[in-house]
Amino acid sequence: MTEKTPNLALDLLVSAQAQKHVTVNEALARIDAATQLAVLDRDLAAPPAAPADGDRYLVAVPPTGAWSGHDGDIAAWDGAAMGWTFLTPHVGWRLWIADEDTLVVFTDDGWRAVGGGSDDTALNPASVGVNTTADSTNRLAVKSEAALFTHDDADPGTGDMRLTLNKAAPAADTSLTLQTAYSTRAQIGLTGDDDTHLKVSPDGTTFHEAMIVDHADGTVRFPANEAQFNRLTYMGNFTVSSLGGLKRFNLRLKGLDVTRPAAFYVQIQGYAYGSGRALDMVFTGYNYPPTTSTVIKTHFLDRANTGLAMGATKTSSSVYVWFEANEYHTNGGVYASKVNPGASFDPSAGFDFIKTDAGVAVT
Repeated sequence: MTEKTPNLALDLLVSAQAQKHVTVNEALARIDAATQLAVLDRDLAAPPAAPADGDRYLVAVPPTGAWSGHDGDIAAWDGAAMGWTFLTPHVGWRLWIADEDTLVVFTDDGWRAVGGGSDDTALNPASVGVNTTADSTNRLAVKSEAALFTHDDADPGTGDMRLTLNKAAPAADTSLTLQTAYSTRAQIGLTGDDDTHLKVSPDGTTFHEAMIVDHADGTVRFPANEAQFNRLTYMGNFTVSSLGGLKRFNLRLKGLDVTRPAAFYVQIQGYAYGSGRALDMVFTGYNYPPTTSTVIKTHFLDRANTGLAMGATKTSSSVYVWFEANEYHTNGGVYASKVNPGASFDPSAGFDFIKTDAGVAVT
């Protein structure tokens, strides 16, 4: 039985073999067919009628005629004398497909594109390193002074370009991290919840929350400012309809501990429809155990000039800032700050908004 080489199945010469040139020529033909491997087409299942010397094809399924039994093989034509030579590919063989301008590689699952070209079954490598080494954590690693992602102007040609970062659950993180010498200095993303966070760090270990954008309503907070006294912080919006007659509107300060002293500043800005006047009300007060109620200012902002009072009420569990108005429709925003550094007041906690009849305090 003739012995063959393991990769190209070349017949080996044996001792005292007759017509050695036949064996050698057949081996050279197979080597020629396998060198600089490229085929004209991979969609033919039957041999072409008039192939030229050196033409090669990747045999499609189901093969017929002279290609019968060679599906998936590479068929090379070597003239009328030698006819078709067939090569069975092995894992790792690379092949250029001329009519598709596609480079493919043979894997355990068949031929797969090596990137580009028209084949939509591209390789999915476990990691990719460009000018550097990827690892199990950074499966895509690029060492370059710049990187470009641009829109596809051919297919589908919409002009859009989106970079998507996806996480498994709200408690997980997805973020863009900015570093100096591999030490983080800034981070922006969905970190720990579904709100957008901007954090900064002086050393890559300690982080300061600079900004939070609420994913539910788009409101923006600046926690670093909130931690400082005399920094105005947005607390929230309100909308009311008094429909005539004096009404009291109570804002319960959710971030104020009623059991501890605190000086605080509250500003209400908005617009009163019907009177056509802007609202600009300021309350400066303090929470101290003996304090129960204080009226600070009276403004004449409504259409009938009947007056607008503003003050505070303390109950056993809460502190309320209130205002009384004789308006039709009113909306606006509330801002606050703590006045002294040690105050037990967190403006970012917001407020509860309650409407009562004239002169009735919340209890």
